[in-house]
Amino acid sequence: MKIDNLITRSIEVAQDFCDYRDNEFNKGSYYRRKNCDYLLLEWWLIDKKLVSPPLSWRHDFILKFQSPHFVDCKRMATDNFNIKHAKTRYNLESSIKGNQLTHFLLYNTKDPRGSGDEDLLRPGDIVPHKFINYIEANTIMANLKESQFSGWYYKAVI
Repeated sequence: MKIDNLITRSIEVAQDFCDYRDNEFNKGSYYRRKNCDYLLLEWWLIDKKLVSPPLSWRHDFILKFQSPHFVDCKRMATDNFNIKHAKTRYNLESSIKGNQLTHFLLYNTKDPRGSGDEDLLRPGDIVPHKFINYIEANTIMANLKESQFSGWYYKAVI
């Protein structure tokens, strides 16, 4: 199956996902509960056994090829892959150097509820996902440009 066919689909929110989302938020590594809604795609891929679960926090899942792909999913609201903080860039570069991140999966969604923390996904919601690109992590990091606002960006859609 081609990766764009795997990603471009509508996913129905399950109660299991809502429980997972809430548990992830309660770990304290997300500053907004709504950001955990964007874990739906990776959760679904792992739940359906279409990918292998991560070995560490440095990637979201593993695609098992001859050389495994350690994949980080990035939901994008624009054509640009953005890195706003130096710490995030450092962590990504460290993950690449440590062979714990090899690819980025870039996609977009249309949130049926909105973007506020009060607009959390609920069981039964249908969330369409659209594949944007699948790129080697080194390619993105080597081609980052300084943002006019803050951080760096990579033009992911041409």
